[in-house]
Amino acid sequence: MNGVRFKNRRINIWNSATIGIEVADGVKVVDFNDAEPNVELRSVKKQFPSVETLIIGKSTSTLEISNFMFPNVKEVISENNQDFKSGNVLIKHGYDGFKLLNTFCKQADEVIDLQDVISISNYAFEGCLSKNIINVKLQCIEQYAFHGYPYMSSVEYVNGANCVGDICLSIDEDADVVEIPKNITSVVINEDFSGNTKVKCNKLVIYNAKALESCSYVTGLSCDTICIAYDGYIDTNRLNIMESKRFEVTGKNNRYTTRDGFLYDYSGKMLLLCPKLRGGKITIPDRTRYIAGIAFRYNPNITELVLPDSLAFIGEQAFSECGALSSIDFGKGLSQIGDSARNKFVFSGCYELKKLHIPSNIKSIGSGAFSSCRSLQEIIFDEGVEMIDESAFSWCESAKTITLPESLRCTYKNAFSRADKIIVKDYLPDGLFEAAFVADTPSENNMYDIVEITDGEYKLFLPRCLGRNAISDYTHDFYLARFSDIASKDSYENKILSYISLVPLKQNLSILLYEYNHDKALGAYLRRAASSIMNRLISNDDDERLVGFLRLGLTSANTLGKFQKNMNHEKMPLSSAYILNEINKTSSKKSNTFRI
Repeated sequence: MNGVRFKNRRINIWNSATIGIEVADGVKVVDFNDAEPNVELRSVKKQFPSVETLIIGKSTSTLEISNFMFPNVKEVISENNQDFKSGNVLIKHGYDGFKLLNTFCKQADEVIDLQDVISISNYAFEGCLSKNIINVKLQCIEQYAFHGYPYMSSVEYVNGANCVGDICLSIDEDADVVEIPKNITSVVINEDFSGNTKVKCNKLVIYNAKALESCSYVTGLSCDTICIAYDGYIDTNRLNIMESKRFEVTGKNNRYTTRDGFLYDYSGKMLLLCPKLRGGKITIPDRTRYIAGIAFRYNPNITELVLPDSLAFIGEQAFSECGALSSIDFGKGLSQIGDSARNKFVFSGCYELKKLHIPSNIKSIGSGAFSSCRSLQEIIFDEGVEMIDESAFSWCESAKTITLPESLRCTYKNAFSRADKIIVKDYLPDGLFEAAFVADTPSENNMYDIVEITDGEYKLFLPRCLGRNAISDYTHDFYLARFSDIASKDSYENKILSYISLVPLKQNLSILLYEYNHDKALGAYLRRAASSIMNRLISNDDDERLVGFLRLGLTSANTLGKFQKNMNHEKMPLSSAYILNEINKTSSKKSNTFRI
């Protein structure tokens, strides 16, 4: 088109982009049919005030421009392009619906129609002067959508709310009560866009459920009370983003109520949401039967939790990522902590939890229930627990020793994937070997990742990287089998070792087994492998493990003498001292022998 020139670049062999533009004075129409499909002009600082019409051709897939580049655009024409809408603003179809990209510095008397628009892009309202925004039904407002919009800093508050059309832009922190009007379908409340300064008020009253739907970035709001003043659905996911100390439900509401500041369903039996600013010791009100999923998730302030005897069930991730939680009293009524279906990870990621007491009324522990509780050191199971599900205590790095109750009947893969020692009673629960696993194949990174399973008298040493297929022969035969009968079988060691092809792993496991039972066949194997073992440990500067191997007494004095000459004595002082001591002992014995 005359008067318009595009600058293009090749990104790769398949993709090119328009990165520059020149528009002659007086040109009123810019046709993007002449540009590459991907138009990326955000970095262009020039303005072309004469342009009033943009034409988007069938081939255009992306169009990134600033409002100030074409501040006087009156019309956008989409020619057979279903990704863009025709109108007076730039709207593009996204994954879930249409998104407003640009308003082109609309004047105060111009209408911005958001029909079918469900989201607003960053900087869409920058430089815009219009307050006449209609058909607002948004689900998402990006954090910087109203950056540079002059009315964001307006002081035209009504009942503490600064609104433009159906959008609440900011609130009056000096107001005791802030009321979000019934017509409001979207709330921004992120006045400075910094994410640092919190907007505070004593009480926030919401009259429309739609007002919560776009609150993806309302992270800067903090208030004492959030009041729900309408009868209808409440999006607890959105409500959970806002920081408050208590919830309040007023007016005619047949769905929700509150107890002690917590949000409940109308029956008062299901706790739906805990206010984000509640902290310290939390005692769940009596008569609570259920705690809904995510009810307490990401709460950074709770330190102690007391569950009532009336509680029957806890939903998925109800207490996950409660970073300060250090104490849990489960009460006497709860029989399960989550399950294996939908209600997983109930207490996952509670990083300050150090001690856990599972009472006898708990019969099952669900999938991932306490996973990634990395400070958890002590787990006490009362007799009564019958099932521990997949990954229930996975990645609990500090829980090195776990004592299982005799009542335990079955457990599942990765349930104790970080324990070094698992103590069982008389019988072996079904699936315990899989429960101890964390990897399926051997590697140099897990040569020493071997779990000890013991009843106090007998021991089994199981490499975690052995692979679940390798232990399948054991698991289906061991359901409620006596542990002593399993561990005392001579064939156990040979079977386990026969599955191991990686020599270092086989050597390490053999050392552990020999330390425990001093089996003659293992001793003979380790004597033959002594040089290989010592070479490997010396090359890795593994001083501690080398001393441990030498103390087994399986290495001859001649062999010790050979290795002593080639060792780095500074890096391996313990091993060097041990070898020199053993050599001196041998030399002393020889010096006491008189020969003619």
